[in-house]
Amino acid sequence: MADKSQSFRDVLVWQKAHAFTQTIYRCTEAFPKYESSRLLPGYINGLERGGS
Repeated sequence: MADKSQSFRDVLVWQKAHAFTQTIYRCTEAFPKYESSRLLPGYINGLERGGS
């Protein structure tokens, strides 16, 4: 039987998603501030619609 995870951070899918998120942050940190404020509402609205 596999060992139980001690934390959500032990879950492989979380680790991969976290690494992806860090990459996105690094790629977009050079964007002008007005661009990031325009991206966020669209991203949130996409999540509310089911990611489409």
